[in-house]
Amino acid sequence: MIQTLELCDAMCPICLEILVEPVTLCCDHDLCKVCYENHFLKGDFKCPLCKTRLNSWARKKAKYGTMVNEEKWKQIQEQFGSLIERKESGQDTHQEFRSSVAKIAKPGEIYEEYKKLKHEWSSKRKAEDHEQEIASKNYIEELLYKEKQQVEKEKMQLVVDEEYAIALSKQLNPGPISISAKKKLRPCSSSRSPLKKRRCHGIQKYLTGTQNVKLQNDT
Repeated sequence: MIQTLELCDAMCPICLEILVEPVTLCCDHDLCKVCYENHFLKGDFKCPLCKTRLNSWARKKAKYGTMVNEEKWKQIQEQFGSLIERKESGQDTHQEFRSSVAKIAKPGEIYEEYKKLKHEWSSKRKAEDHEQEIASKNYIEELLYKEKQQVEKEKMQLVVDEEYAIALSKQLNPGPISISAKKKLRPCSSSRSPLKKRRCHGIQKYLTGTQNVKLQNDT
């Protein structure tokens, strides 16, 4: 069952008037939607009351479009509809909150609330630090992965460039003649066997002797 709101629980701590379209922060403090937006436009991304950082929370809320606490807004409209009408018409509602009865804290109540808030703040701070640490780690891993991919890409490109350079060099500068081609172009004298050399020598000797005999007959 929804509890009845006290008038002080329906007051915006910034404009000090009735909450209109209340935005409940991650620290459970409430602000008017207009006051919340104006507060963030100043570049202050912390709760104006407890200074809790609201960066991550605000991004998530803005992404899903659930800034206004609809349940609390409906309850405020049902209980304090006249104050909402007065505020929207431009009338001052400060006096209503000034005349509200002040609550006197019980002995030790303020200290207990302080310890509770301190514990909550410490827990949220640790959670935020852990979240930022994980985000930083993921970012570094992503950078290292991209760098590794780039190195592999450059290596592959280097291999392709080398193969292309070798192919182009072969086209422009033909290689040395093969051994089989050298054998075909080698002179006969260098490739004759000893037997062929002796035969050639004998033929040459015979021709020389024949020429000498012919010369003697001519004389």
